[in-house]
Amino acid sequence: MGYPFSYILEVLTADGPREQAVDLLETFNWLHELRVKRLLTLEAKPGKETQRYRVVVVAERDARKRILVVWRDMTDLDPKAERAFLEFEIGKLGEFEEKWINGDCAVPGFVSLDGLFKRFMEAES
Repeated sequence: MGYPFSYILEVLTADGPREQAVDLLETFNWLHELRVKRLLTLEAKPGKETQRYRVVVVAERDARKRILVVWRDMTDLDPKAERAFLEFEIGKLGEFEEKWINGDCAVPGFVSLDGLFKRFMEAES
């Protein structure tokens, strides 16, 4: 999920396989039954290119945990710059019981959501 803002799946249809754009943020929230409380876009300029982050403040279905979910493209990430940026920006949002992010991350307290998402996507209904 290195490119969550332009994710394409090949789906099988009656006419054969075709490519389909997928909104990973919405799909993840739906599969995990998360209730979106707030959606933000943050932009960092660590180099020539702007790095865009989609930040989702959610609650689990029972509303007992406040969770932060962060999505970003993984292209040309500078872990040191990202850590400074996220620690500063996320610190403004308050405390969270859990913090998830796509891919690996150098920010303490964040865990990758990739394995969880993969289990949801591969689960049989």
